[in-house]
Amino acid sequence: MAAAGFRLCVFNEFAAPEAACAALADIVAVDRAPEPAKLAKTDAERLMVMSNAKLFFPLETDDAAVDAVLAKLGPLGLKVTHRHPVTSTGYKMLGRVILALDGVALPAA
Repeated sequence: MAAAGFRLCVFNEFAAPEAACAALADIVAVDRAPEPAKLAKTDAERLMVMSNAKLFFPLETDDAAVDAVLAKLGPLGLKVTHRHPVTSTGYKMLGRVILALDGVALPAA
């Protein structure tokens, strides 16, 4: 059963295999963008779109609950890149964790 209040947001091109996506949905609610990303032009940008995910959770969630969810996501290949990322003005975005999917590569041209 998905953890209450936790939501994992991914781009349409998110590269996790279907089995991993099904397992993710058992841990957290998963929102996949309905349309492909149109602004990713370079290889680095396309790779980011394929591998990045954002975990959102209520601000009142304690660290132990967040750690428990992250511990379940880790074996599926998601690693924390930024916990409480910072805006361009230096404001901490509480209630968010940026994750990256391990082992993602661009398809051969």
